[in-house]
Amino acid sequence: KIDYKCFEFMQNLTRIVMSTNLKEIGWNCFCELPSLREVEIPDSVTEIGIMAFTWCRGLTSINIPNSVTEIGERAFYRCINWTEGVLPDSLVTICEDGFDNLRSLKNITLPKNLRTIGYGAFGECVALESIVLPDSVTDVEGGTFSNCSNLKYAKLSAGMKTVPGSMFAGDSKLETVILPEGITYIDDSAFYQCGLESFTFPASLNEIGVQIFGSCTKLR
Repeated sequence: KIDYKCFEFMQNLTRIVMSTNLKEIGWNCFCELPSLREVEIPDSVTEIGIMAFTWCRGLTSINIPNSVTEIGERAFYRCINWTEGVLPDSLVTICEDGFDNLRSLKNITLPKNLRTIGYGAFGECVALESIVLPDSVTDVEGGTFSNCSNLKYAKLSAGMKTVPGSMFAGDSKLETVILPEGITYIDDSAFYQCGLESFTFPASLNEIGVQIFGSCTKLR
């Protein structure tokens, strides 16, 4: 394990190659390394810890190996120049704000074994245009894709029963959302201030929260 804050604030570090025996990247390990351009993570790593690469604004991409099962809270928060990514099939959990504020992220492919997406995991990814949640996803917390101002298309997982609160709040260009049969509840403000012009409720729906379409001025 690389432990707490080992390489934090090293302003001139440009490249990291990790040991092939490494299991865990710990809390704040590589936080705020503005010059970091290249990271090699070995396929022995299973967990990328809390705030591990927060504010590494020089990163444009990173290869996450097919051994990582969990992305910790704010692990890649404000890696603002990361443009696209394919997450490994081994990944099961993305914690709160895991990829929040990746402001250049245009494309992200979520893996087929992903089960849990934490609060605000992709919030304020303002360049993201579409998202498809694989059917393995069952647990999604609120604000997941909030304030993704260029998001136009979203398809939710067949494994979901609830659309969480503020899931797409502030997504002013969101035009198409595909909800699976099996959704029973849409939580508060789920589509607040979205660009929706029409919406189809699944037949399985039993209950909706407050302001789910608040300020959706294009909805007819």
